[in-house]
Amino acid sequence: DGASALHRVLHIQPDIILLDIMMPHMDGFEVCRRLKSDPDTRDIPVMFITAVGSVEDKVKGFELGAVDYFVKSDISINDLVAKCQQHLGS
Repeated sequence: DGASALHRVLHIQPDIILLDIMMPHMDGFEVCRRLKSDPDTRDIPVMFITAVGSVEDKVKGFELGAVDYFVKSDISINDLVAKCQQHLGS
């Protein structure tokens, strides 16, 4: 869930975050908003990977600070790995 994700991010400080929109108690949009508003986590790249694929949702994800947005049914593991490497500067 979103609250657990926020707690773990503060302790782990991951290099990149793959985030779904549909989660219990707090959706991924709110998690992203909180991550980007915190000086300790704002620079961690966030990529949405979700079943929600409307144009409005994609725009909202980018407006909140996501570096990429993928619909689960449209992305291959090779594309995902390549995009992660791109956003990590590898």
